Amino acid sequence: MRRSTRTAAKNKRSTLNSSPSGQDQPATDNATKRPAQRRQQRAQTARDGQRTRKTKEEAEEVTSALGDFEGVEHVPISPIHRLPFELLAEIFLQLRARIVAKEGPFPNPTSKIDASITRVCRAWRRVAYGTPSLWATLTANDLELVDSYLERYLPLSRGCLLDIVSQLRGDSLIELLDKLRPHASQWRAVRLLPHGRELGQILPLSTPSLEYVHVVAFGSNSTYNHVSLEFLEDASRLHHLHFDARSLSNFTLALPITSRLATLQLKVLFLSTTRILPILQQCNQTLIELDITAHAHGNTRWPSVGPVHLPALRRLVLEGKPCEILSAYITAPIIEGVTFDCVPSEANRALHRFLQRVPSAASCLRRLKSCYFQDFQAVEPLLQCLPLMTRLEELDLGDVEFKAIIAILNNLICSEDAPPSLPKLSAIMFTAYGTNVSTELPQLYEDFAKSRASQRIVCGVEVAELRRADVTLH
Repeated sequence: MRRSTRTAAKNKRSTLNSSPSGQDQPATDNATKRPAQRRQQRAQTARDGQRTRKTKEEAEEVTSALGDFEGVEHVPISPIHRLPFELLAEIFLQLRARIVAKEGPFPNPTSKIDASITRVCRAWRRVAYGTPSLWATLTANDLELVDSYLERYLPLSRGCLLDIVSQLRGDSLIELLDKLRPHASQWRAVRLLPHGRELGQILPLSTPSLEYVHVVAFGSNSTYNHVSLEFLEDASRLHHLHFDARSLSNFTLALPITSRLATLQLKVLFLSTTRILPILQQCNQTLIELDITAHAHGNTRWPSVGPVHLPALRRLVLEGKPCEILSAYITAPIIEGVTFDCVPSEANRALHRFLQRVPSAASCLRRLKSCYFQDFQAVEPLLQCLPLMTRLEELDLGDVEFKAIIAILNNLICSEDAPPSLPKLSAIMFTAYGTNVSTELPQLYEDFAKSRASQRIVCGVEVAELRRADVTLH
């Protein structure tokens, strides 16, 4: 019974699948469809090829953009598509950091990122638009573009703290800051290129998140310029200020009243205590790092006021002609590092006077660096400083004349019959120049290195082991 049923079902299927002429219908249908399928496949292949070429061109565009940045090597693009979105976002942020580092104080990373990364593919664009800090720099050098930037990029930042960058001056700068006033609470950093005087016309702004200000003033040398940052009314988190006034010969600077500066970088044309010391006085209690550049000597006499006391200062960098500031006009009892990019004869004398005037600084100083070529005549005041710096650990002499380095090494060789100079010295760096360097200096340096090869006691003083020596002989 079951066999008969199966046979009947089989015959029924054969009848349904057979054509009246006895040929199979599907074979005819497939033969009809094959040319159409081939056409569809060719069209799809062409579309895929176009997309592939377009993606490749866009990828090459980004690779070319990446290649504009130093230190970025050519790598295949295809593996990037398989990276996790989180890692892609981190790569994009690294690219943004490279743009900012390369373009100096007034970068414009937002437009470059939008013109490159977001055009590669849909995945990159989605990751980029989903990374708020990628869009946190507002570079406004054209008032007409500010509104479009705020409309396009500000929503992408999603409340991130903003970096404001502008080279506008005068009334244009005032108008710009008024446009940005509603977002002042989001400002993290401000970089401006004003004349200087117009800053005093800006209505007060509440900037509770502001941490960094960079101002390059381009006012007139022939007139008095008062540069006021007091419009930053609430700047309690402002810790870093870079003020470049090299185009101003006659100026004063007023800091935000609520700021607590930890780092101050000043660049001036003429060294003038009547300009510099009042600035230091405004932040003397909180200043930790001070960097002063002066290109020429000016009026350094300020007899009515004594040295500015900087109780928290730990690092000092002097470039050009500001050495007299150190020798006579500041007191830094716990300073740990001093860098001179100055004429050595002036720098070494200023250091010696400072260490004599502030004995506690001599016992706190850990690092001393010179960036100028030191000859034999300039090194004598430095030799007088060595016995005073009892806790100096790192000595970077830069380029040194042959006779000068001989005098220094002879002073630093530890012998059993004399108290050692710089007993805590653990690192020394210098490049020696002279006609007899290769014949006379190697043996002297070897004697110096052997005398400090291990930690030991010399004349009751503990001498540290010399752990690092970067020495070049020319």
